[in-house]
Parts: sequence; structure tokens; C-alpha cells
Amino acid sequence: MKTLFVGRLSYDVKEDDLYREFGRFGPIVKVRIVENAFASPEEKKKKKHRGYAFVEFETERDMKGMLSTNHAPLPFPSQRGQR
Repeated sequence: MKTLFVGRLSYDVKEDDLYREFGRFGPIVKVRIVENAFASPEEKKKKKHRGYAFVEFETERDMKGMLSTNHAPLPFPSQRGQR
């Protein structure tokens, strides 16, 4: 499996942010941030997506290499769930 689940994303995170951060560990095939399809227009202004994404690496080795590093939390703005 070459797909990584990324949760607790800030609602300000965009696909380009994930490509940039996870691309350091190897080539990325696709990034998909799960959208909030059933949200009202007001909710979509606040929460542009559901707060999680899937990152597909080109090889399983790259994904496992990323998981095995002692990396710091990703520098995304205002991480959800932190106080």
C-alpha cells in the first residue's frame, strides 16, 4: 500500500501544502483532501474540507521511509485540536 492517511488538518491547508511537505520524502502521485460535500455554503466558508486527506506516494518504500523518520509535526497553520 502506498497511500498515507493524514488527519487533523487545519482547514487552511491546501493540496499544494501537502505536496510540498510530503514530497520531501519521495515522489507523490496524488493528494486528495476530502471535501465537505454536504455542508451548507456558510459551513463551507469556515470548513473548506473535512480535515483529512490521502497522500499517495509513487513507491511504498518512500511512504514507509517517511513513517520511519523522526520528523517534527508538519508546519501547517493552526493545527486542529491543539490548544
